[in-house]
Amino acid sequence: MLPALSRVLGAVDRSSKIPILTHVHVVIDDQGLSLRGTNLDIEISARVETAEPGAPRSFALPAVKLREVVNALPEASEITFSDGRGRDHINLSAGKSRYSLPILPGTDFPCMRSTENFAWADMDAELIARGLRRVAHAYDRSEGREYLRGICLHKTRDGDGIDFAATDGLWLAKTTARGDSPAVLPCHDMNKNFPHVIVPGRLAELIAKLLADMKGRCRIAATSNHFAVECDGVEVISKLIDGCFPEYWRMIPGDGKTIVASLSELLGAVRRSCAAMDDGMKDPITLDASEGQMTLQIVGANGTGAQDSVPVEMSDPWSFCAPSGRLLRTLEAMVAIDVELTIAPMGQDNSVLMVRPLGESDDVFLVVYMRPRLHAFGGAA
Repeated sequence: MLPALSRVLGAVDRSSKIPILTHVHVVIDDQGLSLRGTNLDIEISARVETAEPGAPRSFALPAVKLREVVNALPEASEITFSDGRGRDHINLSAGKSRYSLPILPGTDFPCMRSTENFAWADMDAELIARGLRRVAHAYDRSEGREYLRGICLHKTRDGDGIDFAATDGLWLAKTTARGDSPAVLPCHDMNKNFPHVIVPGRLAELIAKLLADMKGRCRIAATSNHFAVECDGVEVISKLIDGCFPEYWRMIPGDGKTIVASLSELLGAVRRSCAAMDDGMKDPITLDASEGQMTLQIVGANGTGAQDSVPVEMSDPWSFCAPSGRLLRTLEAMVAIDVELTIAPMGQDNSVLMVRPLGESDDVFLVVYMRPRLHAFGGAA
């Protein structure tokens, strides 16, 4: 019961001022026991196998207290629910332990929407989890444009997979899950040439974490208002973000000045340099490459400086300055041996760093240029 309860708690708003939303809905029927939690935007339900069918019941238990009780029990304990001292209590027994817990009526628990009529598509759980993880760092976490506060999912142009994309306007992450027949994603009326859905960022991170613990297949479904994932007895449903995602592929540049570096060496150097940063979104990191060597320099707002270097493959001198935290998060999201770093123009007065795995890959990561800051070692950083 504990693994199922832990997953359901991902949707429970423990600080809600609406009492029922701090509870977990428990349903006992002839198919076993099911748990459900919601914050009215996300709903998670999970089924638990039972040794024998119990009397049909439906009630809501305080989520935090239920987790504390179940967590305190031995791992192999068999839990039994029985009538409590009144209609507002229920007894939970396991071995020699017995608890009396307050409950709310199950009929008071809200339900987002039934998924019985959803058009489900069978997908590889690992592919979906990997796609969401690789782009989740780039969605907008501010209170600004709602349509950027999630991850865009849409069919690839060749129809052979699903593209995942996220951006806040200052960086972009895009990857593709291939090898499956993707779900039919609805077309927004605002842009019928770009059929897509926008999954809330928090939901995407929750689904990626959920699927990472599971192997095999999962099912996904999308309507014009909801997105759902089902895997191994756990079902997640959420409202979609209402809006039209920008045609992000127009941001992806063509040719530019390119160098090649080992991802592990570059990531290590950036991590060491970022030990000096104070604010990853405001502290710049300068990358200067010449004669087969890239020098990294960073300076924090209080003047703390750091410098490191890595070998690179290059033909011409190369220099770029990026927000240190954004570059670090971008490299951490990548899976590759070597990466290409390309500087390309973006508009009339700006430039962008495009980072891609070397060779055949659908992954593209962009970081917009940032003005350098005077460095503690002298010169600009």
